[in-house]
Amino acid sequence: MSKSTLYIQLTPEYPPKIGGVSTYVELIKKEFDIYSIQNKVISFSGSADINNTDVFYSERNPEVFKSSLENVFTDFEKEYEIIVVLHYVSYGYHYNGIPFWLLKIIKLIDKHSKVSLITLFHEISASGPIWTKAGLTAPLQRYIARTIAIHSDRMITTTNWYRKVLEAWFPVQSSIKVIHQPVFSNMGTPTHELNFSVRKKQMVVFGGRNLRKDLYDRYLTEILKIKKNYQIECIIDIGAPLEPEFYAETGIISYGVLPEEEIAGILSTSLLGLIHYDLRTIDKSGVFASYQAFGLPTYIFADKHLEFVPQHTLHYSDKIASMEELESLSKQFEQNYKNRSLTSLMTTLTSELSVIRYIKK
Repeated sequence: MSKSTLYIQLTPEYPPKIGGVSTYVELIKKEFDIYSIQNKVISFSGSADINNTDVFYSERNPEVFKSSLENVFTDFEKEYEIIVVLHYVSYGYHYNGIPFWLLKIIKLIDKHSKVSLITLFHEISASGPIWTKAGLTAPLQRYIARTIAIHSDRMITTTNWYRKVLEAWFPVQSSIKVIHQPVFSNMGTPTHELNFSVRKKQMVVFGGRNLRKDLYDRYLTEILKIKKNYQIECIIDIGAPLEPEFYAETGIISYGVLPEEEIAGILSTSLLGLIHYDLRTIDKSGVFASYQAFGLPTYIFADKHLEFVPQHTLHYSDKIASMEELESLSKQFEQNYKNRSLTSLMTTLTSELSVIRYIKK
């Protein structure tokens, strides 16, 4: 009789927070729970929840983290096939982004022939001039990431750029498989059919405080031009508020931090969304995924890497789109999102894990 499978997610942060890797982990865990699939989370940091026996915390202690994993192996490997899902974010496991201790975790997994490893690369390494901290640590970060990749049975990564980097580390004839699976929406998905005709003349800027501030600092003139061109009545700013004088001077309205359902309502009834992001890594933006999920036509402010421009997006240098074109963009966004939704991720994940189970038998 074949064993049942136990999935163990190793994550750098917990409990979940909007936009963090832990949100990603939590939603996967909930999805497993819905289908009564055995799963546990071992977190490198976070506040312990004594009511949640499926989550183990290390309090940022590598040895406790390793010990928790060993204990799970000891307790469950006779009864279950075990698949470890490692969420790799280098800075989440070490303040300089060089968690050499994680290689001990990889050795521990290798010791158990019936334990498989699938790595979700949320990032690979920093980059910068050699005289900067990022530049100095980048080679070590790449070494750690490459070692983890070599020992992984499967790899999933959030951006096409990362996929290219990972594949370049292996020979063309290698059987190593790297799957590109963009991050899903922070705000869930619409529970009703979207109607473009009810959208209001409002624009939305949503996301982390620093990203929003950088957008305004660099592109406020262009944003106000877009507002005028589309006869937008208000710009809604969602997230941790900036300085009060900023809103007084620009007329932008701060909604502050809102519950998920309120944000979803705003996204589904607004005309345009704005975001400033590196085009190489925009597929790991939960905010951009949320714009897609709710069919919100989006202006992306990006300075370079135009070879990574996502389809069906607008740029601040573009001509003004007609309402018909915006409606078409909205529908394309909804369609595109099907390939990056939580459902799509779970289909990819369970499919690859099934292949791993077959190979390991």
